[in-house]
Amino acid sequence: MKIDDPVYEWCRDNGIVRVEVELKRRMLQIEGLDKLENLSDEKIQQIFASETVWKLLFYVKRLNIMRVMAM
Repeated sequence: MKIDDPVYEWCRDNGIVRVEVELKRRMLQIEGLDKLENLSDEKIQQIFASETVWKLLFYVKRLNIMRVMAM
């Protein structure tokens, strides 16, 4: 998708972002989430935040590079 694509611009302007986090069995064991009774919204939010911050930083950096290239 190009940076000047109307769909891209609409998504950017309206904050539409899709982020997926894949958690492996080993990580779930390390975090103590291999048992359903250990799951909590707080723990899920913490893991989501720690796993997505790097993806979002990479996305922003890539987006800035694409803008420079489009000029």
